[in-house]
Amino acid sequence: MAQDQKLTDALQGRTIQSTQNNNGEMVVGFDDGSTLTVQTGFGSSNSASTGGTVRSATLETASLHLELVNGRSLVIPLVEETSPVVRSGEGSVTYGS
Repeated sequence: MAQDQKLTDALQGRTIQSTQNNNGEMVVGFDDGSTLTVQTGFGSSNSASTGGTVRSATLETASLHLELVNGRSLVIPLVEETSPVVRSGEGSVTYGS
């Protein structure tokens, strides 16, 4: 499992403030107003621990792994490998399409 440096750069140091699951999509909100949106597919009810700060990110075919500075890991199932999108607090895309 290799770290995705571009995704890590987009998320590293951000602290999880909220998570929402809706219609096959998970949105992770961070303390700086930025968001991570992931297509998880219907039936997924994954949630993230608020307060965790991202250390690194690994993107695989079927999952996104967020390693947190406290040693915990958040594994988010993906519909497809290209589904994560990171937006700044102003709404501009900083990772993904």
